[in-house]
Amino acid sequence: MEFQASITSLLPLLRDQAHSVATIRHVFDKDSEEASFLNPGQIPVITADQPIYATAKQIQWHWP
Repeated sequence: MEFQASITSLLPLLRDQAHSVATIRHVFDKDSEEASFLNPGQIPVITADQPIYATAKQIQWHWP
């Protein structure tokens, strides 16, 4: 039986406030870069609590 290795990465903690637009946008950009480097073609998945998710969706709509 053949197995494929899963490639994962843990990003560093943030110094700035997690709920700021700049931080969330930065996380979007870095997560996209990391995902394309580790697994080309894979769609990045980001999880967040509800208040940060609401801000993240607004950012995603503003900068698709």
